[in-house]
Amino acid sequence: MTQTDEQPPADEQCLSEDQILACDDHRIERVDVPEWGGHLYVRIVSGAELDAFQQGCQKGRGPNQRINMLNFRARFVQLVACDKDEKPLFSKGRVDALGRKSARALDRVFTIGQNLNGITDEEFEDMVGNFRGGPTGGSG
Repeated sequence: MTQTDEQPPADEQCLSEDQILACDDHRIERVDVPEWGGHLYVRIVSGAELDAFQQGCQKGRGPNQRINMLNFRARFVQLVACDKDEKPLFSKGRVDALGRKSARALDRVFTIGQNLNGITDEEFEDMVGNFRGGPTGGSG
């Protein structure tokens, strides 16, 4: 029998809707940020939160649609950074100020958030990559 012909073990059971919805699948991870003199936590976001973040990266509609890369890392860090009780550290109104912080520190938190949430480099590239080859503000 080949690996593709194998059947799952008989005792393996498919999860039910109630089991999935009752599961606590949230997690946080501590991140030391020496540039900021301490640590913070990064959390797993919900599917709805990630979808809203991705939608917020888009500007315009149809052929005029562009990706909003302004403060991209800061906006993602604002989404995932939290305290030990999973309360957000930064309000959306502070993203510009957060974006002026060290790129090295932001990238550290961004990368941990990306990994914790299972977002591959390719997925971020898919979000922004389709727009990189298009016209820029200076081209016609």
